[in-house]
Order: sequence, then structure tokens, then C-alpha cells
Amino acid sequence: MTYIDAVQSVPHVATDVQSLGCDFLVCSAYKFFGPHLGVLWGRRELLETLTPYKVRPASNEIPGCFETGTQNHEGIAGTLAAVEYFAWLGETMCQSWHGKYSRFSGRRKFVHAAMDGLFEYETSLAEQLIAGLQQLPGVRVLGITAPEAFDRRVPTVAISVDGQHPGQISAELASRNIFVWSGDYYAVEAAKALGIYDGGGAVRIGPVHYNSSAEISHVLNALTDILSQKNVA
Repeated sequence: MTYIDAVQSVPHVATDVQSLGCDFLVCSAYKFFGPHLGVLWGRRELLETLTPYKVRPASNEIPGCFETGTQNHEGIAGTLAAVEYFAWLGETMCQSWHGKYSRFSGRRKFVHAAMDGLFEYETSLAEQLIAGLQQLPGVRVLGITAPEAFDRRVPTVAISVDGQHPGQISAELASRNIFVWSGDYYAVEAAKALGIYDGGGAVRIGPVHYNSSAEISHVLNALTDILSQKNVA
């Protein structure tokens, strides 16, 4: 069976579980601008073979049997609002992709158009960010860096800096009102495989569709200044 953690990709690319052919797929609504709500999709024929641990009065039917008591109605409403936001973007700002999804209608069509339109824009930000990072001394960009392969990556970029703790780099950026993150992001084995675990992990910079090229330049300029000060010290 295949169980896919799509938490990083779902906010950036249209995800069709039927096309993927997976058995289970999970993501988090807060990654696509919704509330803190987890999402699990599973094949019905597989879910029906499982015995959920639940209170006896709870429904024996899917999906209620997998819910722990009263559902998170406010979280569900917030997640719907996030999906409606993507549909609005697709309807009003991504008309160029409507024809590609003429087989769909309404919200489904517009969400797909939005994902394609936003991915193209976010890829341009990732290209600018990665190209700039590669010019900085001591900076290692983790993951895909070849422009011809950018269709296989999201704009979230992780870096390590020779001799510098990622937490300190993040704090320096925060002092300039640039907010990134640092650590291993719960991917302990991946961090160990990359050789960054013992050094505190990586700095993660995550541009999205509401960021601009000017903001990417601002981040790169700030990092250039921070690293030059570190080298002088």
C-alpha cells in the first residue's frame, strides 16, 4: 500500500489522487492558508477493512467512524474558505488556464486553473531565489537546483551555511522583519542523510504567490549583508 505525505506539494500543485494511484494521501489545511486541520484521503475499499478505535456511540460508517467525537466544524468551515480563495484566484486571475480544464466546471475548474497559474509564478520566484543563493559564499542549496527540473519542485527552499547555525541565521533575518524557519522540520532521517542534522538542520525560505520579486531581492540582500558580517567576525 502507498501512503503519501503531500503536505508540501498540495499548496502548490493540483493533486489528483486517482491519477497518482495512491492508497492514502494526507495533507494539512494550514499549509494552503487554512486553519490547523489535518486531511486524510483513503480508498474506500481499504478504509472498509480497517477497524477504527472509537467510542461505541460514534457512527460505524465512513468517514464518521474515523472521527474522534464531535467534528471540528469551525476548522472544516475555514478549510472550505481556503479552497474558495483558490477558486476566486483561478476565476479572476488565471483565465489563461481555463481552457486546459474545460472538462471541469465551477469551483473544480477554477481551483485547477489557480494551481497552475500560481505554480508558474512561484517557480519564477524560486528561480530568482535559488540563483541568488548560489552566488553567496558558503551557502548550499538543498534539493533540486537545475532550472530545467523546476517543474518537479515547490518554491520552498532550504539552505545550509558553512560554519553557521541555521537558528542564528533565522534570528538575524527576523531582526530585519524577514521571517523564515530553521531546524530539521521533523524530517530527522532526511536531515541526517543530508549531513545537516548535527549542525541544527537548515534555514527554510518559503515564498508563495503573494510574495514579489522585490521581496526575494530583499531577502538576498539581507543574507548577503548577514554573511559578510559573519565572515568579517
